[in-house]
Amino acid sequence: MTVPSVRPSASVVIPAHNEAAVIERCLSSLLAGAEPGEWDVVVAANGCLDDTVARVGRSAPMVRCLDLPAAGKVGALRAADEALVVFPRIYLDADVVLSTEAARALRDGLASEEPRTAAPAMHLDLTGCSRPARAYYRVWQGLPVFGPGYVGSGVYAVNEAGHRRLAPWPSVVNDDEYVRRTFLPTERLTTDGHFIVAPARTVRALLRRGRRTRSGGHGLDSQLPQLEGSSGGASLRYVTGLLKDPRQWGDVAMFLFVTIAARSWAKTGRRSAIGWGRDDSSRKADPTRA
Repeated sequence: MTVPSVRPSASVVIPAHNEAAVIERCLSSLLAGAEPGEWDVVVAANGCLDDTVARVGRSAPMVRCLDLPAAGKVGALRAADEALVVFPRIYLDADVVLSTEAARALRDGLASEEPRTAAPAMHLDLTGCSRPARAYYRVWQGLPVFGPGYVGSGVYAVNEAGHRRLAPWPSVVNDDEYVRRTFLPTERLTTDGHFIVAPARTVRALLRRGRRTRSGGHGLDSQLPQLEGSSGGASLRYVTGLLKDPRQWGDVAMFLFVTIAARSWAKTGRRSAIGWGRDDSSRKADPTRA
């Protein structure tokens, strides 16, 4: 393992469960313009049955890779945190593309002694998405939650004071939502640059992902009721406002179908033909470089 020539200016945590298809792309983008030792990166491979660990070693030997036997994102986050000491700390999903420049903006934006969390703007790569999925995303991308101060969808960062508020990581399904609820809107920052995420590409995959997200939100409601939930009032007003334009009716219908169906399945907690687990449809082709 290469010894860094300088003290890292930030840490990066990448939880990875069977991410052989995307882990090299993620690391390549993050490290492409980095100085030697600029980031202390830990890939927390958990329960991998593919060659994720080997690919990290071949493509980025300067990166530490934990080979954890049990699958589970929260366990991976905890293990990576125990291996790191430097702040700010960036949490990055393995299927997300984040450039060196965007990571630096995250680091610089969190230079505060007050608790802060941050993320760059999100860019969806819709390559390979079905027409119904694209209709859903045309509505989804405009939701008020994705305005200034949005964090999540695969990337968020915290400074040291913010991390003290989050840690130790509770056993939650939706860590992005946990982070959003833990910080006030005035404590959440949108930094320069953007990250690229490939969303679910089919309605089936959308339902699977939506069910998991909704279930995670219900879990937070019951586990951590002291955290303020997201208000749906602004989103409802936005969606109903689209109905004033008949050209939007098809998109709104698809958005409402996916939203209502996913919410219903999450509440019942029963398995169905939709299945359960992460979406792998978005891991079959590379998003455009950041």
